[in-house]
Amino acid sequence: MNHKTLLISLLLAICIKSYSQKLVNSSNQQWLQYFNQIEVAKKFILFSDLGLRTTNRCSQINVLNLRAGLGYSVTKKIDGVSGIGIFALIANNSIGRMEYRPYQDFSIKNKLGSFLVRQRLRLEARFFDQIIATTDPSNVSFNIRGRYKIAFEIPVFQLSQKNKDKKILLNFSNEILLNAGRQITYNNFDSDRLSFGSTIQFSKNLNCALNYTYQYSERNAPSTFEHIDVLTLAITQKIGFNKNQ
Repeated sequence: MNHKTLLISLLLAICIKSYSQKLVNSSNQQWLQYFNQIEVAKKFILFSDLGLRTTNRCSQINVLNLRAGLGYSVTKKIDGVSGIGIFALIANNSIGRMEYRPYQDFSIKNKLGSFLVRQRLRLEARFFDQIIATTDPSNVSFNIRGRYKIAFEIPVFQLSQKNKDKKILLNFSNEILLNAGRQITYNNFDSDRLSFGSTIQFSKNLNCALNYTYQYSERNAPSTFEHIDVLTLAITQKIGFNKNQ
């Protein structure tokens, strides 16, 4: 065996060993979300959303969440939101962990022909309160997470000749999430969420979307990853908005 063959064999052995040591857990989740936007002043909007997340094909509740924030329109294309989210993580039919998540984000929207492109940059602090004792070494009590999302909305066809706002859209998005903090050891890369689906827009103030998300995450443990198939049904409602805007 010459030196080149020996080197290739050694590299293959290292790759196979590294792959075999990589643990990837797979699961599925179903998310039901309601988003609400209330125009409280000309440039101020109150954002809120309620969420129910289940796992194992809706057989058990995984997360309950409530989020609220105050948004400000810097320009017609740039918005900022400050708010807080509260998440109850369910284990064995009871709340096992609470998460309190203050956040700040900025979003930009642009038109590319008939396409609408949205970009969002969010910074959130995550405070965890462990209610049920656990020995899971991946759990942390605090960390900071940065999120960048780019999303595309593509109109497919009109549902009404009289109401031009009544139409069906295709959605594509990708979101990268990164962690920082003293307790973050292995998962500075939090996850990648690749989504696609469709939206029925009944008017400018009401729509319903069904999306599939492929989520790949790294846990705060050596060589431990998670793949989650997420199906989301989301309803978005706007209240008090100018019909001509």
